[in-house]
Amino acid sequence: ESVAATLALAGFVDAALAIAFLLARRFRPFAKWSHRATRALPPPGPLLHGLLAGLVAAPSSRAADVVEEVAALLVGELRSQGLTEARGDFLVDHARKVAGRVGDPLLRRMAGA
Repeated sequence: ESVAATLALAGFVDAALAIAFLLARRFRPFAKWSHRATRALPPPGPLLHGLLAGLVAAPSSRAADVVEEVAALLVGELRSQGLTEARGDFLVDHARKVAGRVGDPLLRRMAGA
């Protein structure tokens, strides 16, 4: 179903942008400018910018491969910042590791850990 696929893709792009700004420790601008602003982030921001642009332009047969590239890129940055030791590129597994590192009990519960 194409509408469901488009919604899933939009959600992934939104989450990837949010993660990029969090990893850069920068405030994320309004959604309209978020993608453009990734070019000015430290690495992997500029690379993410290109991957996301390619993702939304990619034929649906290639989209899953680009999603995997984006996930691997973000997981690599999580690892380089020492935020996760989880294996694989499934972002939810790494989100649990990151959330588990939150010191404040209230914030940790909000993060789902």
